[in-house]
Amino acid sequence: LETLVAATCDWKISTLGWMYTLFFVFLGSSAAIFGRWLEHAGPRKAGVVAAFCWGGGFLLSALGVHLHQIWLMWLGSGVIGGCGLGLGYISPVSTLIKWFPDRRGMATGMAIMGVGGGAMIGAPLADILMRHFATPSNVGVEQTFLTMGGIYFIAMLMGAFGYRIPSPDWKPAGWTPTTQKSAMITSRHAHVNQA
Repeated sequence: LETLVAATCDWKISTLGWMYTLFFVFLGSSAAIFGRWLEHAGPRKAGVVAAFCWGGGFLLSALGVHLHQIWLMWLGSGVIGGCGLGLGYISPVSTLIKWFPDRRGMATGMAIMGVGGGAMIGAPLADILMRHFATPSNVGVEQTFLTMGGIYFIAMLMGAFGYRIPSPDWKPAGWTPTTQKSAMITSRHAHVNQA
């Protein structure tokens, strides 16, 4: 408990690891909880909220590094950032599925590929930025959080404002929704509140 507010101690790797545990818990939880809201509000609004949460989580983590307060990092990159990426993940998935009702697996895969591609770019970029900002007395983590928060915020806003949803009666050329039973498609319906 003392580690949460102490500004003079070194953080253990296991203490920092809670940031990532919280991140994944809130990523999945926010995607599940806010899915209905996204369908009502639309993917653009969800994408803007995601950008503020994800980018803001980085800024809050930078403040946590600056003040040496681990709880700010848990809140920033763990809770708020996790909610931001959860919303940032489901908003393109929802949009892509509407554009590709005949290829839902491909549409979802494209969104997953985007998340993986972002990590493929983000991890080396973070390393490059920390090396760039490092000084003999500073490892450059605070400045890296600030820079990456700004980059992600701008990129996510650009993506959110680029979302377009097809009209309700739109369908791909030559595609007819199937009514045929399949072992892979359920014939029963469960409302999201029951699921």
